[in-house]
Amino acid sequence: AKVGLFVLAALMLLGYMSLRVGKFTFLASPNTFPIKAKFTSVAGLAENGRVEIAGVEVGRISSIQLADGQALITLMVRPDLHLREDAVARVRTKGMLGEKYLELDLGSVSAPQLPPGGMITKTESPVEFDQLLAKVPALLDDFRPILEDMRSVTGTLQKVIGTQEGEN
Repeated sequence: AKVGLFVLAALMLLGYMSLRVGKFTFLASPNTFPIKAKFTSVAGLAENGRVEIAGVEVGRISSIQLADGQALITLMVRPDLHLREDAVARVRTKGMLGEKYLELDLGSVSAPQLPPGGMITKTESPVEFDQLLAKVPALLDDFRPILEDMRSVTGTLQKVIGTQEGEN
């Protein structure tokens, strides 16, 4: 019985510490309210992901659903944010290969305040790496005339400087 109580207490302590270290919060807590945002792509974002303003965590992603061919995200954010109707939501990455999170811009002071359950209409989806790679051949085609010009200039310099007369 003593060993069983000890193991139970240790498991409870482990669970409590895991929640504290992970900064886990229940998304439906009374200290948050829902805001929605639609994105064309949210690749890499996950439910319970961070929502930040200026690097400070202000909420979590409650759910990610598909609606009309777009990703509809529900955020649970702090009520003291005073988001405006022209607020902007962007999918960002921590570092080069880090986790994805949602960054909010509060919007202008002159715009009306966004009500709980309101929709952020200005969103920016992340740039996908494969989309960047698809543009590389077009960029190389643009640089080809410049490279040919450089080749002809270096060839001319080699003819002028490469001879005995050029060395003298």
